[in-house]
Amino acid sequence: MFVIKESVCLSCTVNDVLDAIDVWCVKPHVLNRRLAGCAYIFQRDFNCVYLDSILPITELKCFINETVLNELKRLVESCFKTKELSGKCILRKLLPKCLDRYEPIVEFVIISTDSSFLNALFVPLCGVEGQETFLEYTYCLEFNQEAASLCCSTLNKCDSNLSFSKVSLTSTDWLSFHLLPKIKAWSLAANQSSMPLRKTQSLSLIDVEAYTKLYNELKNKYAPYFVQIWPESTDPLKFVFEDIAIATYLLLIWKDERDKLCLNKKQTFVDLGCGNGLLVHILSSEGHPGRGVDLVKRKIWSLYSQNTILEENSLQPDELRVDEDWIIGNHSDELTPWIPVIALRSSYSTRYFVLPCCFFDFHSKFHRADQKCSQYLTYLKYIFNIGIECGFNVNQDILRIPSTKRICHIGGVRSYPIEDQSKWELKALHLTRFSLTPEFIPRKINNDPMNCSHINKDIVDFIKNKVFQYLLNCSECLPKITFDSAQLTTKGFSWNEWNSGGTVHLNNLSFLFDSEILQSLKSQHGGLQTLLKNHRNVFKVVNGNVSIRDYRCVEDLKSSKKSLSKKKDTKSFKSKLCWFFNEHPQGCVLSSQQCSYAHGVDDLCGS
Repeated sequence: MFVIKESVCLSCTVNDVLDAIDVWCVKPHVLNRRLAGCAYIFQRDFNCVYLDSILPITELKCFINETVLNELKRLVESCFKTKELSGKCILRKLLPKCLDRYEPIVEFVIISTDSSFLNALFVPLCGVEGQETFLEYTYCLEFNQEAASLCCSTLNKCDSNLSFSKVSLTSTDWLSFHLLPKIKAWSLAANQSSMPLRKTQSLSLIDVEAYTKLYNELKNKYAPYFVQIWPESTDPLKFVFEDIAIATYLLLIWKDERDKLCLNKKQTFVDLGCGNGLLVHILSSEGHPGRGVDLVKRKIWSLYSQNTILEENSLQPDELRVDEDWIIGNHSDELTPWIPVIALRSSYSTRYFVLPCCFFDFHSKFHRADQKCSQYLTYLKYIFNIGIECGFNVNQDILRIPSTKRICHIGGVRSYPIEDQSKWELKALHLTRFSLTPEFIPRKINNDPMNCSHINKDIVDFIKNKVFQYLLNCSECLPKITFDSAQLTTKGFSWNEWNSGGTVHLNNLSFLFDSEILQSLKSQHGGLQTLLKNHRNVFKVVNGNVSIRDYRCVEDLKSSKKSLSKKKDTKSFKSKLCWFFNEHPQGCVLSSQQCSYAHGVDDLCGS
């Protein structure tokens, strides 16, 4: 009934392969990007002689009829040759990301092991008639430890009349080129590590199926509009979809809380350090009264409806109390360690959600004590322990957001009775004061200019001209390169005639300027290198060596083409004059069509 589709050599143990298959069963979305995850309907361990006793007949009859059940028995008999079986059977629902295109599929899995063999059978039981599915094949994974062989088998063509035998060339190729290599890689990783494979589930505190459905709804409702009108300099694709995902997660956490506590009203919230305010807007629009507070107002704030309450304010967390049910700390920077403290101090019923990102303790930058552990994991443990010290039962979860820092903490139920509230507030006060600095210093609203971004334009032009002319006339010339291109510069010179100048170390350029100019750069947290790097279209700085950027070279030409493609439909395209067109004695090596800067005033965008 089964034929081998693909076989690979694999030297490891049965337990290693079982570990790998467990990951595939629990987290199928890490390999199949069309999936949002899976939901276990049923799971049971077995150790028996009779094959029929393995099948969870009652549960299966909810999804298949008697005829299909008999076919399933035949499949199991074909896959598992021995009568003495031990292992586990799983009934899981595979959840697609795109609900408008794919339907969920219920899949039956049997995994049987002994000392040297492993068999795993995967059978899709049902989808919706006429709908496209992302998994239309039955397959079996077999591992023989003595032969050091892992193979994947599919149903024989002669069994194409079976209810679950919709096997296509594309689907079986996916087994060969994606699933089998990944199972092998995971097995080897398990074999080479003293620790078990990471099986921590993302979204472990909520229902994944409900999350997938709600996320799709909110994405269709909010994403198209805000991606299109996004006025900030940040990437809308990252920030819009990240906030939609966080909003989805919180809405489900709050729904579960209302169901559990029999609450009639939707929870209120305050987002401390709300940034662009989109999370506040979505939660408010979905019926949760709330507000966002941040030090500086963002451009996008004026585009939200009146229902979205955003406040521009400097916060003093060591004195702050709030009236809302929930405190949100979404990338809240300096406020992050204060979130559990503020929640404790506000009331016995105040809860919090925090997504730690930048590393701060109560009064300054966070410095890890354990150098063996990463800064991020050390900081997560630090924030987690603050929640514990503030009397919360803290839950940790992994969000599905486009970020490397995806772990969040939720402080809900208290670990102490309400009568002890005042004692815990005193404990938190001691916790926050135990620091190197005596008090919290809020970030300035008008930060000092950074990276030489506010230097007087005349000074910038003076420095650029001085360095540019020095490099053009430098005796330490770069190696001469001959170009076959017949292209001419904007002043009619051939590419081989164009002067690329020389290369000079930064230490040998500072003598060109007096101390007053160098001090003006230093006052903006930068120096000569910073300013030259700010004008990377003219200068190239590598390991402290400065040269004129040469767009005849493949690397710089490729960079120019990428910049041209990126800027073409934006306001920055042709918004500034080309430095080489105006200042280089042989002009610019690129034509007006190739250059993202304007070749003369008439070439400026909008002129």
